[in-house]
Amino acid sequence: MNGILLAVLNACLLLFIQLGVSWLMSRAPSQYFNYFQWVFQKWKWEKDGKIYEHLGIKSWKDKLPDAGGWFKNGRSKKRLRGRSAETLEQFILETKRGELAHWLQILPCLLFFLWNSVLGGWIILIYAFAFNLPFIAVQRYNRMRLSRALERKKNERMENRVGLHKI
Repeated sequence: MNGILLAVLNACLLLFIQLGVSWLMSRAPSQYFNYFQWVFQKWKWEKDGKIYEHLGIKSWKDKLPDAGGWFKNGRSKKRLRGRSAETLEQFILETKRGELAHWLQILPCLLFFLWNSVLGGWIILIYAFAFNLPFIAVQRYNRMRLSRALERKKNERMENRVGLHKI
């Protein structure tokens, strides 16, 4: 296969993978993400999101495109619409949806080794990681921040309940 045709095939397949996985994740029911809690857990090295701040995430996270609203049933993750506990929980779910979509967009890139040279396969795989890791970092960082906000909201609610019953 000539180089130009192979490059076009690779580009089309990468686009298909990105859009296809995103579409599938936009349709996945919320309970589906319970099977992937090991993916979403906080890691010690993340220091509750501080590692992402050291990487300058606050300066570049809003510059990344958000395809969450491109599909029917999809949700944009650019803005938090409300501050209720339910809204925070829904947004946390959407960060899981987005993170898992980006991890799953990397996996099929291993198949590119089947029809590309070893160097070509590595280029595709490095591209997949370089493209998806910033999005994964943003989802994880936002989820940690949202989880802290949700915890504060629940504590406030609990304090208000306890306060109502004081004599």
